[in-house]
Amino acid sequence: MHPLHLPRTSMALAAPAGARIRIQLTLTATGGLLIEVRDLVPAFERFEEVVQGTEGRGLWEVRRLGAEVGWYLHGADAGKTVHAELPARPASGLRD
Repeated sequence: MHPLHLPRTSMALAAPAGARIRIQLTLTATGGLLIEVRDLVPAFERFEEVVQGTEGRGLWEVRRLGAEVGWYLHGADAGKTVHAELPARPASGLRD
């Protein structure tokens, strides 16, 4: 998965031309990665299609890698956040 799939999907499906989106990456307490993409559109009408990969690829790709995905509203006219949490994976090939 390319790290820009999620914000690119947001820009293509939700954010109007010239709109700003906010991306936040957080390492979770269990060593996973939480990816959050916020835009100002207060809906996600085709969420299931996007998650299934029929529209956009970002959420489908992270789900395929084992991520939990979802979205939530920030209130009327305040936009939404789409999130994906990738579980921690053991490091392979790393040496002390």
